[in-house]
Amino acid sequence: MTGTDRPIRVAVVDDQPLIRAGFSMVLAGQDDIEVVGEAENGQQALDRLAPANGQSERLGLLTGRERDVLGLVARGLSNAEIAAELYVAEATVKTHLGNLMAKLHLRDRAQAVVFAYESGLVRPSSP
Repeated sequence: MTGTDRPIRVAVVDDQPLIRAGFSMVLAGQDDIEVVGEAENGQQALDRLAPANGQSERLGLLTGRERDVLGLVARGLSNAEIAAELYVAEATVKTHLGNLMAKLHLRDRAQAVVFAYESGLVRPSSP
């Protein structure tokens, strides 16, 4: 392991699938390396990986349902619309929203929307 006892996280990028798979297997066999993804070119790698600001790692603090709620907030849905979309009560949406905002240290919906985009949870082209 490294000095921080955390594995080195790598992405394997190559246009040859067999080469990519081989490198991934060799690297994954090392105790101090974690293969976090594969891609066939640089653009695909960038599309698949965590922005440099570390926001995407913070998504790991959220439950799946909290991520769903955050994504729908970022799309501009109201609590009532989110409740209808997820087939839950509006009070449940408010609870999830409060929990995710506390976990991410966000003070309002506007910050939540910014976080959703900066973390890569949603993209401008998302419906």
